[in-house]
Amino acid sequence: MDDARHVALRRAMAIMLTCVLLAACGRIVSSPSPSTPSPGSSPTAQPSIAVSAEPEASPTAQLPAIYGAWTHGVSLPNPRSEHAVTALDGWIYAAGGFIDRETSDSFVGFNLASQAWRELAPLPERRDHTAMVAVAGAVYVIGGGILGLGAIRADVWRYDPATNAWTPVAPLPRARAFHAATVVDDRIVVVGGIERPHDRPTPAAVYDPATNAWTELAPIPTEREHLAAAAIGDEVYAISGRFASNLDAVEVLDLATGTWSSVAPIPTARSGIAAVVLDGRIHVFGGEQVDPPALFDEHEVFDPSTSGWAAAPVMPRGRHGLGAAVVDGRIYVVGGGPSPDLSATGQVDVFTLASFGR
Repeated sequence: MDDARHVALRRAMAIMLTCVLLAACGRIVSSPSPSTPSPGSSPTAQPSIAVSAEPEASPTAQLPAIYGAWTHGVSLPNPRSEHAVTALDGWIYAAGGFIDRETSDSFVGFNLASQAWRELAPLPERRDHTAMVAVAGAVYVIGGGILGLGAIRADVWRYDPATNAWTPVAPLPRARAFHAATVVDDRIVVVGGIERPHDRPTPAAVYDPATNAWTELAPIPTEREHLAAAAIGDEVYAISGRFASNLDAVEVLDLATGTWSSVAPIPTARSGIAAVVLDGRIHVFGGEQVDPPALFDEHEVFDPSTSGWAAAPVMPRGRHGLGAAVVDGRIYVVGGGPSPDLSATGQVDVFTLASFGR
């Protein structure tokens, strides 16, 4: 064999060996095993599942990777979608949404200590496509609709966990649904959505519980609804969503200056998503595409320190109109629609970062 052919053969064998080693080292899979329910857990608790710690093939497969694993949590007592989710003091709350294809006033809480869901005082009015956050020891439900666009509301209610009671507070400056909300320095920031009356573009709105007053800020540059919002420091990220079709825009509102800027677009444009912040990075889950109908199981992560996106282990089940919250370093993804319509699931999935991925 001449030298040139010999060198070429050696290179080909080296490449093949490298691929095999990377495949063996880069994938972490656990064997499924039955789980033992925690004391007080619901009979709907599901066993842990094994999920590859490297992202599966997806539009983000070539991105840097975030490692971790999914397990099943305790299912919701009522399957629901297009609801709102937040966490406070060891509880995860889920409000409203579609249950049995109808807008609901159901409000439930999951106690992490007892691993059980509990029916709490219902919302003062049925609500879907609402937003909910926790701030200063209370939970706030903000705006939303009844049967989607059938009736858009400006109401804002405050829930006190100590008394299990709701109190109305200052309403939104305009009725709004299909929006997103987050918290910065004990202030609630609302972005995007559909308003009544509908003035374009849609302004951001900031609520201060200390003064019980709203202030409107500069409008979101790329108008959209069914988006997600997350806050890091004084900056609010408005993520993806849709306006007629899905948008990949990610724009940042600096509350210190009241101005918007753009960062790297999300790799997979989608709507009906959920987003949370864990370890200073924004995790974005699920979503849908309206035309043609499709669901997403994508889990993509934005790192503000690099202004870049990374791929993470996909969700065990794709769905839209879901909610998410962080408790004790774990992300809980709650409910949602498992098909592109008014479907609903009670499934709860829990994502834990791998220790070497932190």
